[in-house]
Amino acid sequence: MKLKNLKIVGQHKNFQNLEIDFSSCKGVAAFIGNNGSGKSNILEVFSAIFKALYLDEKDEFAYFLEYETFNTISVKITSNGKGRVFAVNGNPVFDIKEYLPKRVIAIYSGEEDRLWRKYYRPVYMNYIAGVNQSNVLEYPKMFYLNKFYWNIILLSLLVSEANDVKEFVKEKLGIINVNEIKFKFFKDRYKNYNNSPALSFIKQIDSVDSYSLESFKTVLGGDFSSEDYNSDDYFTGYDSTDVFQALYIAFTPEDKKIIDDIEITFNDDLNVSSLSEGQKKMLLIKATLEFASSEDTLILLDEPDAHIHINNKEQVVKVFEPYENNRQIIITTHSPTLTQSFKDENVFMLTDGELIKKDRQYIINELTKDFWNKHQQSNFLGENKDTILVEGKTDITHIKTALEKLSSIDERYKVLDFKFLPFNGASGLKLFVDEFPVNKNTKTFAFLDRDQAGFEAVKETLNFKGTKDEFKGDEKNNIYINYIPKKEGHTKSDFIIEDYYPLNKYKDFLFENVSCVTEMPNHSSSRFKIKFAEKTKEFEISDFDGFRKLFDLILEISKLNKIPVAPIVTPPVSPQNEAFKQEETNVEKTDKEEVSDEIKKTSSNFVNLKHKKSGIAITESQHLRNKPAFVKRMYTLLKEEILEKDSSIVIDSKVEYIAFKRNKKNIFDIKIQDKKIILWVNKKKGDIPVQYSALFQDCSGKGHHGNGDYEIHFSSEAEVRGFIVVDVIDSILKL
Repeated sequence: MKLKNLKIVGQHKNFQNLEIDFSSCKGVAAFIGNNGSGKSNILEVFSAIFKALYLDEKDEFAYFLEYETFNTISVKITSNGKGRVFAVNGNPVFDIKEYLPKRVIAIYSGEEDRLWRKYYRPVYMNYIAGVNQSNVLEYPKMFYLNKFYWNIILLSLLVSEANDVKEFVKEKLGIINVNEIKFKFFKDRYKNYNNSPALSFIKQIDSVDSYSLESFKTVLGGDFSSEDYNSDDYFTGYDSTDVFQALYIAFTPEDKKIIDDIEITFNDDLNVSSLSEGQKKMLLIKATLEFASSEDTLILLDEPDAHIHINNKEQVVKVFEPYENNRQIIITTHSPTLTQSFKDENVFMLTDGELIKKDRQYIINELTKDFWNKHQQSNFLGENKDTILVEGKTDITHIKTALEKLSSIDERYKVLDFKFLPFNGASGLKLFVDEFPVNKNTKTFAFLDRDQAGFEAVKETLNFKGTKDEFKGDEKNNIYINYIPKKEGHTKSDFIIEDYYPLNKYKDFLFENVSCVTEMPNHSSSRFKIKFAEKTKEFEISDFDGFRKLFDLILEISKLNKIPVAPIVTPPVSPQNEAFKQEETNVEKTDKEEVSDEIKKTSSNFVNLKHKKSGIAITESQHLRNKPAFVKRMYTLLKEEILEKDSSIVIDSKVEYIAFKRNKKNIFDIKIQDKKIILWVNKKKGDIPVQYSALFQDCSGKGHHGNGDYEIHFSSEAEVRGFIVVDVIDSILKL
């Protein structure tokens, strides 16, 4: 059979309206994902569907299933959970039993038997109710293979004359010679089997309890000594499939079995228990494909590579290959090695019960195919974390190491938890930003080195037309894109991630590793950069202080849930901080000056003037009078930033606000309140670039004291510092 489509309607397990398109999948369908992703539930879904169909029971959930038989007959089943409708080759039919899979076979990993108990045992019980009456060797419609069948499987393989099976026994199982085959028969139970073909087989071999492999094959070969075809002495022989079927039927009924056990000794003193767990798993897989399945069989394997050595995992795929054209095989796996062996169209990634769309898989594969296998790609897609996009793998090492070090001494950073993706150049970033549907419940950042390569990525991704230093960050498709912020004291235009470390660390490493510098050190794949990134893991915590700028910026973005106003920065003691203190002192001194009665009256209620301009001038000090210290510091920060960026600015303090003018025209207006500061930008709506306009409130058409259509409120020094860090003021002054 060949699966075409499965839709789960509504909620079932951790699936919600899940749809899987198998139309492009040829051969094995591999479901990968982390624990809890729902990949094993896929096996349960198919088991539930066919158990209900075989036993004509009510479905557990609503679904639509489409598949094609080996004879290219199209079958469609639609269930609403209470009833079903069928279509064969597009025509409605009342019954499709003849078009159901001949068999559904499951091999489940581990000791968990819930799948067996809930879905396979009911079909098994229905089967054994008539097994001793059967006139043919046949399996149940749903077939569950586990460790109890190891010896039956091994014996069936040993008697096979197929070259591939002989090679499997020798090369994969390491069996060179077979010493003895022992049986334990329950002859007193033969009466329960009437004339069953399984009983006929057992009677052919029960004359002795022990065989060599050669003598056992001789018995299986047939006896033509009698001319009477109906004689018990006449039979045409059994092949390996007959052996497996007969032994399965004879061994299966729990309280009626006519054979209890088989013991096989090989390589002088070994038995099945001597095989590795991986070899035992391969036994089950080989038997499923060789004996238990046929055309139009659905085979479900949970982690078939479990316990198989990493060097042999790809051999599992090779075992499947001869059977892919006429059997539908579905596997689940954790193994990167096994997953890598399948074509992209055969791999289905699940996370939290949802199927990751193929376009997302394609994008991640394009970005990471040179260094991530499909399982690593699946892990990235499945993790529900904030994402940081970086230029290369060494950037990931630097950021991860810095976060680990700094979070050990700073509680603020312990909330940061990221998954990382290297986008490998400008075209990679553009592909991700333009095509990848990011999770809107998490945040995605793209941080670039402040160099020419980073700028090229900015230009290509955002169609940015300015210069490198004019770019101050932007947002596109819910992805925040910016250069990594410079550390304190760095004055050069360029800034790469290694610049966060103290210069002496970089120099020392350079002199110690001159031999590995065979190319430009800033090349993302250079041995120097890779080796230096690993070396930083040995650095002291203090060597990572420069990274605080980056993490503080991320914290502020997360806090605001939009394009940032800034990183939270704890200002170090510096001459600049001393200036803040001096400003406060000067303000307090000025507040002690005499104020005229007229000004007192006006300033006491200026907030209610509503567009009335008194024309009366009052000083900055009077605006700041009796205001909290943090409000005064916020104003001083804004004032100094404006004056530093343009020394031609003139301060004109009015009753309503403090104006910052250039050429007699208001550029910024600041209003000081008891717990916050309001800043207006004298620009019409649409005049400010979108990356900055998102920071402001749109006050066009609304009454307000300041000039212009852009308004922003600051309630903390951190917000003001952040506003300054992203250079909004400088950019506005250049408009």
